[in-house]
Amino acid sequence: MADITETDWSFKELYGSDCNRAGRLEDAGSPDTLVTKLQAELTNTISRGSLRVAVDSPGNQFVEKRVTIQFQVPPDIYDWFFNARTGYRAQFWKCPDVGATFNKQIIEALSCTLHNKLPDEVSAKKINVSFEKESRYESYEGEESISREIISTSIKSSISKIWIAERLYGAAAIENIGLAVLMDAARNLPKLCIPRWQEEGCRAPYPAECQSWLDLKGAFVHPKGHVHQIKSQQERAETIHRSGWT
Repeated sequence: MADITETDWSFKELYGSDCNRAGRLEDAGSPDTLVTKLQAELTNTISRGSLRVAVDSPGNQFVEKRVTIQFQVPPDIYDWFFNARTGYRAQFWKCPDVGATFNKQIIEALSCTLHNKLPDEVSAKKINVSFEKESRYESYEGEESISREIISTSIKSSISKIWIAERLYGAAAIENIGLAVLMDAARNLPKLCIPRWQEEGCRAPYPAECQSWLDLKGAFVHPKGHVHQIKSQQERAETIHRSGWT
């Protein structure tokens, strides 16, 4: 499939305010190189002991468990991942199936890193999820030890996804970093020029280092071993293709 052109995806607004950032995005490496960089940053996060692991469950019974892995990346890699023509969203811009294939490639690489680098048991935050007037609320419900096997089962390439972290699971509180980063992008930062996408998809967030985290969100794992997702990967891929957002 042909590369994305400047007509399709322009950094002209960024050049007007931050030539260095625009130049980095213009010269971003290949999608394969991005995958390698993400693997390295996941390894670094594990080595520092700063990996965040959480589990939630339908109905909050914690019978079926979905694993979320959060790891930190430098802001420039976050920028590449989300905003470059060779980044994650750009693959979905090309075609939903191309995006889904790239998502699978990333998950395969990162799940391999998790399997090789994590200990047999990992402490995870239990996340209580509730809904009120179509809003989602999360709170801690303690911690539990989960096995590397459960993590590997949940983080499967065909049913898991990666995205920018919107809620960061800290030691004592859940911080809504996504709201701060995206609101800053909407109010203060230049946007990408992508004719197909509306304003929300054209936001070009560039977080502070403390907010520069990515999410690996797995599937729900039943004690008997079968897995499922609430939202289909195809539906997600088509949404990002149309709007640049999910």
